[in-house]
Amino acid sequence: MKAIQVCVSFDEWRKVEDFINTYGHDEDIFIYQIDSVSFLVVTEGECSLGYVIAGIEMMFKEVNIEKIR
Repeated sequence: MKAIQVCVSFDEWRKVEDFINTYGHDEDIFIYQIDSVSFLVVTEGECSLGYVIAGIEMMFKEVNIEKIR
């Protein structure tokens, strides 16, 4: 299992819900929204995590990704 915490800029908080709706339905990906600008992503493995990170980098301009596990 791999996990990251994602924080986006306040200007992009509206995109968080769209991101969760797009990527959160995969059976290998779990996304939990902490507040309006941050969320946790837990994936089954490295490939799923890479897929999610690529989506994060495409959707958000200012983003901070911190690996948790």
